[in-house]
Parts: sequence; C-alpha cells; structure tokens
Amino acid sequence: MRMIGNGHAGASKVCSVMNMTPPPRPKSFKKSSRVIAKHAKTVAKKSMKAAAKEVCVLQQNEDVDGTNSVDC
Repeated sequence: MRMIGNGHAGASKVCSVMNMTPPPRPKSFKKSSRVIAKHAKTVAKKSMKAAAKEVCVLQQNEDVDGTNSVDC
C-alpha cells in the first residue's frame, strides 16, 4: 500500500472492504514495508541489469536484415 501512497490507513480500508483481518500495527507495518521495498529494489536492479546485458548482446550480434528482437 505504501507504494501507491496509502500506507497503513489505505491497507486498513482495503482489508475492511475485503472482509480480511486488519494489517499489523502502524509501526510493524512500516518496518515490513521498508524490508519489502528494499528487496523489491534489489530485484528490480538485477532485472534491469540483465535486460541491459541482453540488449547489448543483441546489438553486437545484429543482423543486416534486423530480424533480432528483445524477448520480453
């Protein structure tokens, strides 16, 4: 929820609408959000680095007819 700017209040509202148990208290919610954000950032960086390497390899092996493309 923090990623979309709603934080604990938004998570509480979503949980109540979905008839789910409420999220953890604000302090532990904030701590969990920070851990998740840290790991999400790490995964995103690795993914982007791999994509950049793939593009470089494809550009180096580029055919004259331009049939190479990047797999997504």
